[in-house]
Amino acid sequence: MAALAAVVTPVYNGAEYLEQTMACVQAQSYRPLLHVVVDNASTDDTPNIIRRFANGRVPVRTSRNRETLPVGKNWSLAASLVPREAKYFQILCADDLLRPDAVEKMVAVAESDPAVELVGSLQRRGTRLKKSALRTERSVFDGAEVARAFLQKRSDDIPHAFGLFRRHESDFEGDFFDLPNLCLDTDACLRALCRGKFGFVHEPLHEFRLHEAQLSRAALWIGRRNVWEPLTLIDRWARHVMPADEAADCFNRHLRVVYRYMLAWRLTGKSEVLARYRALLAERGIRPGFGDYARSVLEWPLIKLLKYQRPVDADRRVTPAA
Repeated sequence: MAALAAVVTPVYNGAEYLEQTMACVQAQSYRPLLHVVVDNASTDDTPNIIRRFANGRVPVRTSRNRETLPVGKNWSLAASLVPREAKYFQILCADDLLRPDAVEKMVAVAESDPAVELVGSLQRRGTRLKKSALRTERSVFDGAEVARAFLQKRSDDIPHAFGLFRRHESDFEGDFFDLPNLCLDTDACLRALCRGKFGFVHEPLHEFRLHEAQLSRAALWIGRRNVWEPLTLIDRWARHVMPADEAADCFNRHLRVVYRYMLAWRLTGKSEVLARYRALLAERGIRPGFGDYARSVLEWPLIKLLKYQRPVDADRRVTPAA
């Protein structure tokens, strides 16, 4: 008998895109499948859209929050509603789409090896197909090496917000997504990769739809979060997937990226953001001096030159799992 899988959709005011998202789950070829949808106290037509799918081909388990929860809490609540008998689940944001055979193909890779903890695939971001560094002749890879390549910025094949997770009851003793920020999905993927192998479907199964609301979120990410949160992920997971000296070097290299941004913010008068980052560094006991800033600036031209001159096929590729 096939393993039960679930698609999990946390949603807040998603009426513009939710109907298409829920329809793509109803169109999935895989069975048995459950769609878990948690409405985070939406004020638009989201509740009515959810009700319209109550008697669909794929059963829908729904819940509505009395008040709007932080993103991480709502995602964790949604994941916790996946039944214990489910073997796999994946997050599908309320504005994204899955190809009709997406769950079927991802579960097939997971079932091919009991050590596979996370499955990803190629994805489309708008009209662009995101490339992969994974070898196309294999579908199962060493999870630690995939995580290592991501943390070192050599490649990014982590599925972030749409990966298929192998469900473990122990993951739900606390919040499944336990970081209070926008890298909570990446953090959950890294936890799975540190636990076992990574499966990958070399076909575009997921469509990340770009729209104005996401672009505004991207601006927030770039301006205030994207600089700090990679440091959080490196600090949390690097020591699990690389030697201590390599993990320290990875942390320090990204720390110099933070310093360059801080200098730029000082020059452009963004004192509020600069003060926030000084406070974040101080919490870690880091107080950069003139030499730290100078080194971060001096290495920048070399980094750009090496990146420009490096042939594409010279990139270190992620190795298959043994």
